[in-house]
Amino acid sequence: MKKILYLIPRFTTGGAEKLVFEYCRYFQQAGFEVAVASVVGGGELESEFNNLGISTFVGSKNKMFSTYRGLKKFIKEFSPDIIHSNVFSADVVGFLFSASRQWLSTQHNVGDEYSFWRKIVLRFVLRFARVIAVSDSVKDFCIQKLGIKNSQIKIIKNGAQLKPFFESENTLFSVQYLRLASIGRIEKQKNHEFLLDILSELHIPFDLKIFGAGSLQSDLSKKIKKLNLDKKIKFMGNSANLARDLANVDVVLQPSLWEGRSLVIMESMASAKIILASPQAGADLIEDDETGFVLQLDKNIWQKKIKQIWQEKNKEIGQKAREYAKNNFSIEQNLEELRKFYEGGK
Repeated sequence: MKKILYLIPRFTTGGAEKLVFEYCRYFQQAGFEVAVASVVGGGELESEFNNLGISTFVGSKNKMFSTYRGLKKFIKEFSPDIIHSNVFSADVVGFLFSASRQWLSTQHNVGDEYSFWRKIVLRFVLRFARVIAVSDSVKDFCIQKLGIKNSQIKIIKNGAQLKPFFESENTLFSVQYLRLASIGRIEKQKNHEFLLDILSELHIPFDLKIFGAGSLQSDLSKKIKKLNLDKKIKFMGNSANLARDLANVDVVLQPSLWEGRSLVIMESMASAKIILASPQAGADLIEDDETGFVLQLDKNIWQKKIKQIWQEKNKEIGQKAREYAKNNFSIEQNLEELRKFYEGGK
């Protein structure tokens, strides 16, 4: 049976990292040998991989030379047949160690906001990889902006492990204020500042929980205090149990500047939450006005919709979202397609 090494940036609970965890669990049970290595840091998922008995390597952004040497030794000892990288830093390392091995790279985002140099690097290294795109829009981005040949790319739409979310109780509008949540890395991509601009003029009772961590948290915290929102907004850190945490949420806000195929939206829909998303985040997942709302990034439009949700308190849209998730976001199909790809399918 083939040996697969997964490369990820960190062992944090980002969408790509959570997906790799599901891959490791599934392919280990299917008889494959699997290992996983991070490139720039550790995180809360490391113990989860270790609990599965999966060999892990933790790199460091601040110790790149020793990380390279340690990873070189780790790869030599594991001797993988396939290296499967996920996200930019892992893709660069995948390229460096791809000689004499099959190298696959999953592209998770429509990266129109990527820097010029990041696009240049990806254009170069991905010429040597088989590329998996998680959605049609990601494939189009890879072809049009990264110059990847159509023959190099296979679409395998990602899914999510949704059973815990289906089992959670639908608690919409069970308190006397609107419970909002933002879920994801606190980085430019997730567009948190747009949320603050909305909430600073939102004259209804609400609170916002921000799940995640990232380099912009300090700046965001300062702006929250400046806007006098610090009593209404709370940083929650990375969620160890998102299904449980979503039980205390009414509306999930996802105004991302770019996405590929958002696991957060899938999980939130499975939890029967009402979702407001930018077209970049929700167009491929949400049936607008049926299973959630896809809104242009206009402050007035978002404010108006949030106020309408609070006034109408319509639970039906959350239930429709859950039913849609059951029928469309299963991870099992994703895993089976990936297995066929590993075994030589096209």
